Amino acid sequence: MKKKLMCIMLAFDLPDCGAGITINIYDTASEKAIHTETVKENNSTYFLRVPQILILDEFNTCIVVLGQGISGVSTLITTFGFEG
Repeated sequence: MKKKLMCIMLAFDLPDCGAGITINIYDTASEKAIHTETVKENNSTYFLRVPQILILDEFNTCIVVLGQGISGVSTLITTFGFEG
């Protein structure tokens, strides 16, 4: 049976020198954290809205979309892999 994963955004960090979010990915069957990733960007405007986070568990990949719909910045997309 294929594992089903979920994502919990753990923390927003908005320091003067930039901003970031920490993303934890959990295995829902065991409730254990299987990966933690921090996404940072120097322009804190990207974090004025909650980022869109997509998990493709069959490919062990997470897609993070920053700044979508915020005027004055282009949307940023970053990806990272994880073991699941």
